[in-house]
Amino acid sequence: MAAIKPKPYYDILQGAIFQIRHKYYNWMDDAACAGMPIDTFFIPPGDRREAEKARVICRTCPVILECKEFAIENRIVGGIYGALTTAERRCIIRERTRGKGKL
Repeated sequence: MAAIKPKPYYDILQGAIFQIRHKYYNWMDDAACAGMPIDTFFIPPGDRREAEKARVICRTCPVILECKEFAIENRIVGGIYGALTTAERRCIIRERTRGKGKL
């Protein structure tokens, strides 16, 4: 009888990452930005013209709300997510945090 060869750690980890991504982030496959160059959405601070180009793409996206919530919930710094900049996402986080203290 042949001995069962254990899977390499990398294969196990890669499979786990795929399952997590598929379960929680499969909406990313439907994003308007899927397959686009990442520098389209990670723009130097203050470059409003380039930021607006990214926002135009985001506004056509069928998963804009999922993207926006993903960035807010995970407190992503940098980049345009759900047509929002980091500063705009921080404002939303502050507003939500203030709202939790009030009943």
